[in-house]
Amino acid sequence: MPSPGSPPRTSSSTAPPAPPASLSASTSPATPSPPSIRRCPSSCTSTAAALWSTRSPLRRTTGEWVARLGGVVGVRRRGACVLPPQAGVRGVVGTDGQAGRLPWRKTEWIVGAGAYCNFSTQLFSWWRIMVAKSRRQVAKLALLALALLLLLLAATLLCVLLIPRHRRKPLPPGPPPGNASNPDDSIVAFDFSPYLIMYKSGRVHRLDGTARCAAGVDGDTGVASKDVVIDAGTGLAARLYLPPAPGGKTKDLARLPVLVFYHGGAFVIESAFTPLYHAYLNAVSAKARVVAVSVEYRLAPEHRLPAAYDDSWRALNWVARNAAGSGPEPWLRDRGNLSRLFVAGDSAGANIAHNMAMRAGTEEGGLDGGAAIAGLLLLDPYFWGKKPVAGETTDRATRRQYEATWSFICGGRYGIDDPLVNPLSAELRRLACSRVAVTTSGLDDFRPRGLAYAAALRNSGWGGEVEQYETPGERHVYFLDRPKDPNSVKELAFVTGFLSRE
Repeated sequence: MPSPGSPPRTSSSTAPPAPPASLSASTSPATPSPPSIRRCPSSCTSTAAALWSTRSPLRRTTGEWVARLGGVVGVRRRGACVLPPQAGVRGVVGTDGQAGRLPWRKTEWIVGAGAYCNFSTQLFSWWRIMVAKSRRQVAKLALLALALLLLLLAATLLCVLLIPRHRRKPLPPGPPPGNASNPDDSIVAFDFSPYLIMYKSGRVHRLDGTARCAAGVDGDTGVASKDVVIDAGTGLAARLYLPPAPGGKTKDLARLPVLVFYHGGAFVIESAFTPLYHAYLNAVSAKARVVAVSVEYRLAPEHRLPAAYDDSWRALNWVARNAAGSGPEPWLRDRGNLSRLFVAGDSAGANIAHNMAMRAGTEEGGLDGGAAIAGLLLLDPYFWGKKPVAGETTDRATRRQYEATWSFICGGRYGIDDPLVNPLSAELRRLACSRVAVTTSGLDDFRPRGLAYAAALRNSGWGGEVEQYETPGERHVYFLDRPKDPNSVKELAFVTGFLSRE
């Protein structure tokens, strides 16, 4: 059924009726000439031309013109009959017989298959313009993304090149492969972390202090170093350090103080040949201008105490003999001044240094050749005891751990109040030296007993001079790990001043 208001359908074989004569004469005496037709495909052009030809059936009714062309194309506009071929169809075009409505100057368009040529041409032109614009926009976005990527890459390179790198300590080595046929090789007998782990089979895995470096001339200080063997049977050895001559002079060289140094490491790790102590002895030898001897003693648990004490005593006597001129070592024989003999150490090495000075004062005959220790330098000394002293921790677990580690080091041979580890129970007045310097660190567990040691030495009747130096806010032997830190530089200045003073 046709919709209301739409023109009635007519058969293609029946001619449409002619307009009334009265209406034609009064309204339009002649048929209007068709406007120019825009070029389009042949099918569209023929249709539009047919519409405006004199044979086209045009009917004018009251208030409107209706143009028909076999139901293919029709335009209806109130007030006049207008079909501008060059006007763009601003609406939806459909198939033959379909109609679309678009409000444009109150015009109703009835568009058939032959009327969308102009619209298709405009749509294609619009599409090409939009595609070109899209391509330009995509190109701009690509260039912007590339510029941002290059900027990010440049910023990353600047960060890598300009920001200083922080060196980290290497991770401790993994546990060495055990003996798969021995189940005890994987059972922990004693965990002395962060120093070592000992297994039930006797295997020892050291977690730190295993690196070694070669002797030679230090590029920063000019100090020369070399290694010597003191006792091939036990493996006792030492590394000697000789500072360069002042001003490059090689003649009439003055004799230098002699420093015997014992490294730390809880009696179980480190060495006279590790980079840590090699760098420290280079610095001390250069600034204090001393001939230094860093002793390589045997470590626990393979060689439990008193092996380290015995090796250290033998090395001290070897130094005394060579510095007195009765030994073959030229650096000590020709350059060492035995009257200015110093004994020093850090942590467990400070414990050894103290016990060497005590042994020199209690053992018959003292040191070989009648040598005397001029000064004793203890850096963060490792001392402990059963009862806590003022300021020492009272935590039971911590104290039990220190007692257990001491028993592990000495194999249970010495108690925690033995004078070897607790000097407060020793006869300090028999200490064989004239000057003692004790350094402590504010956050060190051993600090309180180090201070108590200095106070007890003053009150023991010993007639020497005691000096103290403390660094607040620092941990145990911090100066070894951070040698260029301002606090480390100040402590090194104290150490070299103590060794340089007459």
